[in-house]
Amino acid sequence: MRWLGSLGSVGGGWFDSERTTPDTFVEQARHTVLGGGKEIVLWCYGRMLEETTGTEPIKGTPVLDMKALKKELPGLIQLAGIVHDKPIKGVHLLKPANSEPYEEDWICSFLGTIGVPFVPAHEIDEQAKSAVFAVQVLKDPDFPEALQRLLNKGTPVLITDGLEKRLTSYPNILNNPKLTILKVGKSPRQLLQLSREELKPIRDSLLAPLEVSFDAPAKVELYLFGDGTFVVDNFNDEEVEVTLVLSRLSATRKALVLPEGRGNLDISQNGNSLKMRLSPRTLGAVEYHNS
Repeated sequence: MRWLGSLGSVGGGWFDSERTTPDTFVEQARHTVLGGGKEIVLWCYGRMLEETTGTEPIKGTPVLDMKALKKELPGLIQLAGIVHDKPIKGVHLLKPANSEPYEEDWICSFLGTIGVPFVPAHEIDEQAKSAVFAVQVLKDPDFPEALQRLLNKGTPVLITDGLEKRLTSYPNILNNPKLTILKVGKSPRQLLQLSREELKPIRDSLLAPLEVSFDAPAKVELYLFGDGTFVVDNFNDEEVEVTLVLSRLSATRKALVLPEGRGNLDISQNGNSLKMRLSPRTLGAVEYHNS
């Protein structure tokens, strides 16, 4: 939704209950709020009245979804207040308008689950501190030259293997030490299976220029808002332990945990390092002060 906002004005987010459970339905609402949406549109009234208990072939669990959303709504409103008007910070993620993903369908959605905060854009930002590019960037015919300029400045860049194989005529790009290749293998979904050990060097390279370090398993998202707020969101069905290191940190405060009353976030601080334990399917918003 923030990518759409870079192209024009977007009022809110739209989602439905198809193939959902209450957890995944409510998580769509959280994403809408984190994406800066002022409205949530649910499709559709008639479908929401259907009493089903399975997620296949398509129906999902509409009535249970709506009950979960109603319970979470006060927390979503509070979350909206926490992130409202705070600029997002993170790694440049480019998707030109009307670009073709080829074999990397939904790559940007799956990239979000590797624990890297992104700033989506439809035009390349050559001032970015770090960047990730998938094959769709070739919609811009001048992209290879812009990528070369980024690398020449020492900017850490991650590209997919789908893009790599389309840049074989640019050996100076592919041999640059600041370039890392992400193995997608024609199936972006497999990014969900990356191990913590495989994710660590990817995050370390991309987040170092932001003076941030994040260690977590796959399916844990990180969002950076302004200079004093971050959000971590655990999409796993089990508790996870994560570590976030910020360059300057004095005090922290748990601003919100969702689902309220059921989710849990434990934080311990040691200098600039925060160790956090997140219960399954839990979002935590934390406010902090720079030292």
